[in-house]
Amino acid sequence: MIKRFLELLERTFRKERRYEFRHGMKTSDGLKSCQEITIAKITVTNIAEFCLGKQTTFSI
Repeated sequence: MIKRFLELLERTFRKERRYEFRHGMKTSDGLKSCQEITIAKITVTNIAEFCLGKQTTFSI
């Protein structure tokens, strides 16, 4: 069961979706295709900065 869960989690993280990325080149609609793992890393960084007081608001 754990192996199956980890396989599903890995597949989810490898998927790409459109995301409003703050840095780098963007498409004309302002979005970029990113892997879910990249989006998760960005979200964790935003949470850390919010908790440390570096950001006044937190959004996903």
